[in-house]
Amino acid sequence: METYIVNLIPALLGVLSCQSSMAQEDPLLGGSFTTQLNTAYIGKIGTVFDHNPTTVNYLDINLGSDWTAELWSSTNLAGDRYNTTYGDELDLFLTWHRSFNDVRVSLTGAYFFLKDIGSLDDDIWIGEAEVSYTKWPCFRPYLCTRYFGEVSSKSAENGWFGWAGIRGTYPTGIRQVDLTLDISAACSDGALGRPPGLVYGRAVVGLPIKIGKRVTLTPSILLQTPLGEQQDNPLPYTDREEAVGSLTLNFAF
Repeated sequence: METYIVNLIPALLGVLSCQSSMAQEDPLLGGSFTTQLNTAYIGKIGTVFDHNPTTVNYLDINLGSDWTAELWSSTNLAGDRYNTTYGDELDLFLTWHRSFNDVRVSLTGAYFFLKDIGSLDDDIWIGEAEVSYTKWPCFRPYLCTRYFGEVSSKSAENGWFGWAGIRGTYPTGIRQVDLTLDISAACSDGALGRPPGLVYGRAVVGLPIKIGKRVTLTPSILLQTPLGEQQDNPLPYTDREEAVGSLTLNFAF
């Protein structure tokens, strides 16, 4: 697996170079590469999959005006052998997105290779839909739902998650520096072995700093608190307050 990762790096750089030159000819092509350092790995469903520092890297490629493909990976930095913790993950996403006046709609399908990438035991697939109202740049409400599907008999229990929240971007008065805010609450029908009902409340605060025409550096912090019956869950999924810091570097091309 280590050899695969080493060989993947020049391949990704080649894709970046190729896509960059093509993007100059066709504005519908392009994308971004993002690398992120986190104090822990906390997922969108609220579970801390790894309390150790992790890196996250993902490559987004625009496939015309309405489609985006993404290759996403996370790696545990505690020195554990790769593929032995849930901090090691590889995901493939394909998203269709379009704006209808002031409403933006996105539909996503994805496959998650969890823990042991060579085995299907922990893998899951997802289908996701999100609707957001984009008229107000500083206050954008959104609704999102995601279905988790089983891949094998050993996969986590399938079911639904849902999110409601607001996003916004605000000027700081400092040139090339903004403030971003994303506040949300999550609920579930009992998917992935957790009690049904409310799951968590979360706030993510970021400070994107433009350090070049195509490069952005963003320090951020995620604060999360369990809701409903999650604190009584015997499994340590979303049973306590969490604070996770991140440093993200994004290269657009």
